[in-house]
Amino acid sequence: MSAVGMFVELVDRSVQRIAEIVADGRRFDRREVARLADVWDNNTSHFFGVLGIRNRWLRERAARAGLRWMGEFHREWMVEVCGEPMRRLLPVPAEPLYYRDSAGRLRASVLPVAVGGLDGDYDLARATARVVRIERSGDGFCGLMVVRAPRLFTDGVGEFHLEMPVSRAVFDSADVDGLQLGGEQVRIGRSGLLAGGAVTVGIDDWEWHLSRAARAVQDRVPPWRERSRRRPPVRRATGAASAAAWAFRESMVQIRRVRFCGHVGRVALESLVVPLAGAGTRAGEAARLRGAERDRVFQSMADSWGAVADHRPDASRMPDMACLTLVECADGVSVNFAEPVDGRWPVRAARLERPGGVFVSCRDDVLTIGDRAVAGGRAASES
Repeated sequence: MSAVGMFVELVDRSVQRIAEIVADGRRFDRREVARLADVWDNNTSHFFGVLGIRNRWLRERAARAGLRWMGEFHREWMVEVCGEPMRRLLPVPAEPLYYRDSAGRLRASVLPVAVGGLDGDYDLARATARVVRIERSGDGFCGLMVVRAPRLFTDGVGEFHLEMPVSRAVFDSADVDGLQLGGEQVRIGRSGLLAGGAVTVGIDDWEWHLSRAARAVQDRVPPWRERSRRRPPVRRATGAASAAAWAFRESMVQIRRVRFCGHVGRVALESLVVPLAGAGTRAGEAARLRGAERDRVFQSMADSWGAVADHRPDASRMPDMACLTLVECADGVSVNFAEPVDGRWPVRAARLERPGGVFVSCRDDVLTIGDRAVAGGRAASES
């Protein structure tokens, strides 16, 4: 497969996959939609610019340069889409667990919780989960906790993020003080539990370099050295192709807003993604045309893509038939859900007014919430 062909395939598969996820809101994977849309924030203009290069050799060289730059951020997905040709093009990046910042302080990348040293560096018994989120991820669910805990290695409080696959979960949003970590589970509060897979930790603590875990590995981590990251390609489309590139990027930027769970109900996902079907292939075919016909086809694409008005604002309740895809307990309770409308299941968002908190359960591939006064007593038995 040529480099240009792989570029086209990446565009087409991005759109196709987003459309598949959007088609049935009951399986809505918010993070995958946001990740796929984010690819095209900085790469759309170069893609359309590459298509406009008439010389085949120069076009391939420009496409390879663009793919290599993309590969620094999205290699795993690119290889998954294009297979062995992409694997040969993109070197395997070094991903150290630890590194130093420009001030020479030791930092950690995302770590397996078993090597994160949290129990020796933080008072987990007095930790508080500031955010607990469970949401649809692929064929299952995943969990995120943003935790603040008193440091044991110096004064003050540090923050870290725990992430994991979730097959079973139960917790009370008003009972999130105290943490116990296991190999593939996290216990929270008196009776809360998230279980289902390997737990990873991202440490967001500027004093972490003083911790016991940091001191244990500091001699193995080389000094900071400024990285010479490959400069992004600057090939840009012109004329009507530029208008099509802008409209495609604008569509993806709007779709990407679902990275904020409260925007899931506002973004008109289907109206944005359906017109983009086959966008890469169509752009490649248009680029082979000449003169006015080429401009006409690109302008037609530009006219059918781009800005779409938002849906109604977030709701304050869920309908009875809703299928939950996300629950986030932070300063309040936010949910994403699919709602049956004329035989379809579009996704929506709501900010629930539950001053006393909620009881959350994930079991048998079903995510549910209930009022604490009604459901809170079930926590101990289900955990």
